[in-house]
Amino acid sequence: MQAVKWAFVIVIGTLGPSVGHTEEQSTCSVEAAEDPARVVYHCPNGLFIEAETLEELSGIVPHELLEIQSIDVEGRAVLIEVPPEDGPFQVRTPFAIASVRGTTYVVDAHLNQTDVFVIEGRVHVANPDGSQEVEVLDGQGVTFGTSVAPEVRSWPDDRVEALLERFGR
Repeated sequence: MQAVKWAFVIVIGTLGPSVGHTEEQSTCSVEAAEDPARVVYHCPNGLFIEAETLEELSGIVPHELLEIQSIDVEGRAVLIEVPPEDGPFQVRTPFAIASVRGTTYVVDAHLNQTDVFVIEGRVHVANPDGSQEVEVLDGQGVTFGTSVAPEVRSWPDDRVEALLERFGR
């Protein structure tokens, strides 16, 4: 059983102010959600991250305006909403990097593969070395892994429902 890396929460909570914003406006709030259990991060720039409580989040990389640009995910799934005016934003896993701007999507990092499903918008996904880049659109998903060649396709409703159910949707 994995635990949330609270370093993520600490890093978010201690980010300094963005240009033209107060200290309060530049930090993300963190709250617990239930049914199913998960952790929800709301950032003032509109970034929204929902993580299964067993999820590990790390690798916060702030840019010059001290906004979060990326997270590292291992073990389970995160649901991300990135506002159209914000970005780019990356979710890095051992098998894939998903880069987005203005979209809602889920990254599910397993032991031997990473699944990416796009609810709305478009996501560019590639191996960590940048190879095998694909674009995933609304209602499509892709799997990257050690023994899986990435193939973008529409996912069956039952697979999508099972994935979104993990976030109470």
